Amino acid sequence: MDVLVARQPILDRDTAVVAYELLARRDLNAVAWTSLPDDSHTTARVVGQAFLDMDVWSITEGLPAYINFTRDLLLDGSIERLPAELTVVEILETIPPDADVRRACGRLRDIGYRVALDDVVADDPRLALLDVIDVAKIDYATTTSTQRACLIARCRDAGVQVLAEKVERPDQHDEALGMGCDLFQGYFFQKPALVAGRRPAGERLLHLQLLRSVTGTRIDPDVIGNVLARNPGVAARFRTLWS
Repeated sequence: MDVLVARQPILDRDTAVVAYELLARRDLNAVAWTSLPDDSHTTARVVGQAFLDMDVWSITEGLPAYINFTRDLLLDGSIERLPAELTVVEILETIPPDADVRRACGRLRDIGYRVALDDVVADDPRLALLDVIDVAKIDYATTTSTQRACLIARCRDAGVQVLAEKVERPDQHDEALGMGCDLFQGYFFQKPALVAGRRPAGERLLHLQLLRSVTGTRIDPDVIGNVLARNPGVAARFRTLWS
C-alpha cells in the first residue's frame, strides 16, 4: 500500500506558521487519520515523496520540515544528504540516548541541522541530550500539568526551545503559553492534511534526480552520467562540488 505524505503546521506564540511536520498516511480516502510505524522504511518513503517525487519547497512553503528519523538513519549518515536549512531531525521516543546517538546529534548540529526530541514525557531518558538538541516537543497527551511545568522549566534552563505538541483544547494552548512554550502543534490548530506538492521541473528536477541516484543502496555511475549529460551546467557545478 502506498505511503502518502501529510503535513501538520507548527506555530509560534503569535500563531504564525514557522514549520511543518511531515507525516505518513496510509490511505487517501480514509476519513480518520491512520498513522504508520516509525520505522526506517516509513521515513525513507516520506523523504522520498517530499524531497524526490515532489517539490519540498512547495510542500513546506519554504519552511523547515520536521521529520522522524530512526536510530539507524540517524547514525548511518543518510540525513546529511538532505538540505540542512529545510530539515529538522526528530529523535523518536524509542531511541536510547547512548553515546552514538549523542555524537550523531552533535555532528548534525555542527553542520547546520536542527535536532528535536519527539514526544517528551516525564522522566524521559532522552532529556540527557538537552545539551545537543535544539527543540523539545512536550507531549500534552500523556503528561500532567505539573509534569509539563517541570519539563518546560528544565528545557528552558538548558536553552532549548519548547514545543507543546498534541494540543487539542483552548485551555491547553493557554497553559502552554503561560508556561513559556515557544512553539505549538496539535489538532487545536489543524489536523494533518495531505499535501500535493508540485512536480519539480527543469534544473531542480535534475538536482533531485542526482539526489535519488546517490542515496540508493547501490550508486550507479551510468545513471548519474546520463542525468548530468542532459544538463552541462549542472554537470559543471556537480564536478565543482565533488572536486
